[in-house]
Amino acid sequence: MPKIPKKESRWRIAAAVVIGYATMGLLVIFTELILGFIVPEIRTSRDTPTTYFVVVGITDSLFAFVAGYMCAKFARTAFRQATLALIILGEAIALFTAFNSWYTAPHVYSIALLLLYPPLVWAGSRLRVRRVPVKPLMVRASSV
Repeated sequence: MPKIPKKESRWRIAAAVVIGYATMGLLVIFTELILGFIVPEIRTSRDTPTTYFVVVGITDSLFAFVAGYMCAKFARTAFRQATLALIILGEAIALFTAFNSWYTAPHVYSIALLLLYPPLVWAGSRLRVRRVPVKPLMVRASSV
């Protein structure tokens, strides 16, 4: 009997997207907490210092890469669909955030995150797939 590869379920793809985005969100929250303790001016000043946006821009880029990696890890063979869904979700949320913070955050910061997010998520996903080749779960084809 020939073996055919099993398709990943839509639930696995959705879970991979949620896990990828939640990982990134938790890392961002921890970064904000750590920066709040290290640089108290962030919490107390009226204007956010420029160094804050530099540090957060760099860490957010790293976290987008990690999110792509985690998404591909949990999506298994459906890593392309899950990564694309994660990119679309992240860009939609980033556009909404950029629109709402257009007058409070530097424009370069918002635009840089919008431009860097998709390739970084894709690169993280590709690193996972190249590092650990994805082997589909094989099932026996039933003879009818």
